Amino acid sequence: MTATFARPSDYVIAASAAVLLHAVLLAAFVVGMVFVIRSEALRKARKPAPRVVTLEIRPEYFRRPEAAPEAPAAAGEKRFQRTDPSQESAERPKDARFIGERDTRAASERTPDANAPEVPSQDGREPRHPDDLDTIDSRFEEGEVPAVPMQAAPAGELPGVSELPQPVEEEVKGVAGEDREDRIGSPKETLLKTANEVPVPERKGEGDGRDKEMRPKESKASSPPEAANVPGGAPGKVREPVEEQPKQPGFRSEVRKTRLQGSIRRRGVSSLDVENSPLGRYQAKLGRAVENEWQKNCIRYRDHITPGLLTIRFLVDEKGNISGLRFLDSVEAGEIQKGFTLKSIQNAAIPAMPKSVRDSLNGDPLEMVYNFFF
Repeated sequence: MTATFARPSDYVIAASAAVLLHAVLLAAFVVGMVFVIRSEALRKARKPAPRVVTLEIRPEYFRRPEAAPEAPAAAGEKRFQRTDPSQESAERPKDARFIGERDTRAASERTPDANAPEVPSQDGREPRHPDDLDTIDSRFEEGEVPAVPMQAAPAGELPGVSELPQPVEEEVKGVAGEDREDRIGSPKETLLKTANEVPVPERKGEGDGRDKEMRPKESKASSPPEAANVPGGAPGKVREPVEEQPKQPGFRSEVRKTRLQGSIRRRGVSSLDVENSPLGRYQAKLGRAVENEWQKNCIRYRDHITPGLLTIRFLVDEKGNISGLRFLDSVEAGEIQKGFTLKSIQNAAIPAMPKSVRDSLNGDPLEMVYNFFF
């Protein structure tokens, strides 16, 4: 029988290997713990990523959208609401939510719904945003119409949607039986259709292409009084030349009522409770001034217009001066449209604020937000 004994060197090697293995395992454990602790600390110290909110605004050109959502009114501030003479009420509304240039009382044209919001019930186009409460249905003609004072226009909405000014019915002597459509047509065509001689004033810058020497000389003796050609004219009384009434471009846009289902039970012309106030009347004048300039520019630059919208904010001081013009939104509108829209506001004949308006604003400028739709 043979006995085998381990040498002392074998014990040393085994012990060293065991110690080294435990040291490696301990080091790995320590490193892992340090990594976990640091990761947790970094996670707590890191700020959460901000939430991204995307607001998508889609202008609908074919139904004349009223604009991007308007800036919310301050607490207690009443919004401007455009009105129509057909809505005017002799009785002042109580606790009116809106201001304007005439008193109107809320009424519905359709059957109300007791569970609906407190708005009129009426037919119309689809609403474009929650505050789209148009109660006026007015269509505009294309072309030229006699220049008359413009009707009320909105001061916080797209200005391209005001009322069509009604043409003034003129009584033109010597053109009996002529309808309004003929009167607003071309002066030359009108004169060719009638046997009466009506003097047509020569427009500045236009001539008949002949020198002064070649033009026929007028003679008082050879010219019979014009009253002789006028039915019912006084004998011997010479009629004064009728100057052509100045004309302005016809409006290219239109406004339609918003389709609403409300709880207002009073029947009548669809309207809201609007209070006639100095500020409401001033905003209506301001809107008409801007609208007039903008419509003219739309005619001048019609070849450069593309469907879109512009939302512009500006300030009006007590003298009617404009400042702080700034674009709040622009959708599909070209640079030319931006340029002439800004010019429309700057060149508008904005009146100075009446004292009652200045007092209501406590000397502060009036902030306006207009939406222009193309």
